[in-house]
Formats: sequence, structure tokens, C-alpha cells
Amino acid sequence: MLRIQVRQFGLRIERAGSTLYVRSTNTIRYTDAHGSSVQVPSALVRVQSDPNALSFRSADGNTFATFETITEERPGFPGNDPEGDLTPTSKDCDVLPPSYRVINSRVSAYSCVKAGKVEYWIARYSRSGSVRLHVEYSGNDKNYWDPIVTRMSASMKQQERHEINR
Repeated sequence: MLRIQVRQFGLRIERAGSTLYVRSTNTIRYTDAHGSSVQVPSALVRVQSDPNALSFRSADGNTFATFETITEERPGFPGNDPEGDLTPTSKDCDVLPPSYRVINSRVSAYSCVKAGKVEYWIARYSRSGSVRLHVEYSGNDKNYWDPIVTRMSASMKQQERHEINR
């Protein structure tokens, strides 16, 4: 049996348990109120849920992404603490330690599975604070979304400190 599914971001072809993904490069660069930005595939549409973050969801509702800027110049404080900002817990992951974990002075990231969904968190740090990306997608679509999330992560750009007057 051959099943073909067309998505906004590409084409997914399944045959007898094996899956072939054909991806397009359609992305949109979104910029938040701080001037920080991320490239997002056209398969994810912007939703208004948090005034302090950019949120995106797939048409089928199975994939969700959030991008936010945290302006904190003081190292070691929340928002500028690679060791403490992204700490996986049993609330985040079915199994600890997570399957993927990176911590250094510029990046903190981890990826794990929770209830059949892949949870991916990354924060990139600068003198001005950090930009964070959280993406959640079905474990069944891991081969499709992993390279996309990698590109989204690499596209994250933080502007120098830019406070918002509310």
C-alpha cells in the first residue's frame, strides 16, 4: 500500500512501513518585539497566544513551536544562565537524562520524548540575554521534523538588548 500525504512544507510518501520525506525550503523569517528572529517553515502558522513570544502550530495541530527573547544582561540570572535555564525534569521527559543534551557558555539544549511527542528546547546566549526555541512534535514524525528543527535552531538571531516599553 502506498500512501501520499501533501503538507505545506513538503511531501510525505509512505510504503509498507518505510517513509520517504521530500521537503521544500519554504520558510518565513519572523521577528519578535525585541528584534530577535527565527526562520519558520510555512507548515507552521502563527498563532496569538502569548504577547511575549512568537507561537506557531501546524494545520493538523500535532506540531507546536514557541520562540522568545529574554533580556537579562547579568550572567547567572534567569534568562542568562546556561546551566540553570533549561533543566529537564520528569515533567518534561519520560526518561532522564534526556537523549540529547548540550550545555556550554553560548548554548543550552536538550531533546527527549514525553508521551509519544518529541520535546526540543534550545537557548542561545549573548551579553544581552537569550533567545529560546521550544518545538514539540509527534514521535512518529521525528524523521520529518528533526532536520527542520535543526534549521530553525540554526536560524535563531538575537538583537542586542532591546527593551519593550509597555
